Amino acid sequence: MNKPEELDSWDFPDTKRVPDGYNLKTVPECTNDNFLVLLREHNNLVAVVNELAEKNGFEFNTGKKG
Repeated sequence: MNKPEELDSWDFPDTKRVPDGYNLKTVPECTNDNFLVLLREHNNLVAVVNELAEKNGFEFNTGKKG
C-alpha cells in the first residue's frame, strides 16, 4: 500500500495530444493499459481509506438493512 498520489497524464502509458486553444495538451487515451493503471490506483486508495477507518474505529454506512 502506497501513499495515494494525484494521477497526471504522465502516469498513463498511452496518451495523445489534443488541441487546447492555440496549444496542445496531453491526455490519457481510453486503453486497457490505462484502465489498469486507474484500477490499481483506485484499489490502493480503497485500501488506504479502509486502513484509516479501521485504525479510527469508523464503520461505513452502506445503506443495507439487516
